[in-house]
Amino acid sequence: MLGRGWVQRTCIGGALLCAATVTSNAEADATATLAVEPSKADRAEDGRGHTVDASAPRGLVLHSPAGWPARALDPVLYIGSLHFHHYTHVDRTTLRFELDDVARLSEGDIVYVQYGDDAQSRVRLDDLGAVR
Repeated sequence: MLGRGWVQRTCIGGALLCAATVTSNAEADATATLAVEPSKADRAEDGRGHTVDASAPRGLVLHSPAGWPARALDPVLYIGSLHFHHYTHVDRTTLRFELDDVARLSEGDIVYVQYGDDAQSRVRLDDLGAVR
């Protein structure tokens, strides 16, 4: 068993011989960042489990140079008491969630990503800074 983490496999000509590189969640912990970016989304999450019409949407973009692990459980973004479940895996290093209204965010909110209900998979990011 390779353990938790991003697994990148390189196979040669469809052969069964593969090399695997594993990046642990601990590596993502040290370098992961959250950016709150403008968004043109018509519908987005309200952070309470609903997708709604967006009034002041923002993209919540998570970046980790170490990559985000591929897991059977999907990543959930937590910001304070809000939780976001619908995401786009932009590339190996970037996840994007859509927020319906930037007014829902508060400076100082605790931010982390967790895979399903697996608390051991939690990746803690810096607390939320000022956004608008």
